[in-house]
Amino acid sequence: MGTKGDGLLVMAEHMAGSLYAGWWVGLVVGSCVVVVVVAVVAALLTSVSRIGDAAGEALEALESARRGMAPLARLEGASDATQVTLAGARSARGSLAERIQ
Repeated sequence: MGTKGDGLLVMAEHMAGSLYAGWWVGLVVGSCVVVVVVAVVAALLTSVSRIGDAAGEALEALESARRGMAPLARLEGASDATQVTLAGARSARGSLAERIQ
């Protein structure tokens, strides 16, 4: 029992002597090329879709991390205020030490 490919081969051999043999070969080769191109494009589109989904998830994770880091910006301001307060306390302690002596 032959396959569909065998039927094309038999048809090509039958038409080999005719004027249209090259057309049949070209039609078969062209059809194969179209099938391969469609498969490659489908694979590329699937990959691009997955990359797009992953990029969306990454952006959401980055936004969540940014919101989590926001209090650290306020902490830097608190640290500066603490340094100023500490410098003032040291200055006051020095002044008191001079007056006590």
